[in-house]
Amino acid sequence: MTVSLEEIKKAAWDARLELTSREEEVLLEEVTQLFEKAATFIKNAEGIDPTFYPVSITSVMREDKIQPSLPVSKALSNAPDADDFCFHVPRIIEE
Repeated sequence: MTVSLEEIKKAAWDARLELTSREEEVLLEEVTQLFEKAATFIKNAEGIDPTFYPVSITSVMREDKIQPSLPVSKALSNAPDADDFCFHVPRIIEE
């Protein structure tokens, strides 16, 4: 992958950085070297399966099961103030 000086300038602008022309050139060289090293690592790792995972790869999530929901009357039974289908709470927004 190649990076142009124009892309470095756009990235610096996005990051709100003021770079001198020398800093832009140095950054371009460093980013180009970084991409070259990454490409080398990727090329050398082709066909190699991972041998270690930091976390075991077992699912800890339970299986979803469809069940009937709680009846509204039971859900509202302990509410201090409710009608047939909703809770009543004090108004907190002034008009």
